[in-house]
Amino acid sequence: MSFIGLGKMGYQMAYNLFSKQYVQDNDSQFVVCDTNLDTVQSFGTTFITQYPSAHITYAETPEKLVYDIPLQFNSHLKLAIGQLCCLVEL
Repeated sequence: MSFIGLGKMGYQMAYNLFSKQYVQDNDSQFVVCDTNLDTVQSFGTTFITQYPSAHITYAETPEKLVYDIPLQFNSHLKLAIGQLCCLVEL
């Protein structure tokens, strides 16, 4: 499970979603992405304190987060992100 944006609202939303998923499947892996590395570290520390065996990683960019997800889950999303990145680079 992945989440982009750990601002005031996103932090709480990600924590809520991740914790519910972790309770259902404690083998879940989580990925967060935010421009503020301190916030990412704080989120990871807080979540790991509550769920010590959880696996949380950080994606440096939303594009990296999307491209690391297995193809069968997001082929349409990868295409959309790829097109968006091409537009932004122009």
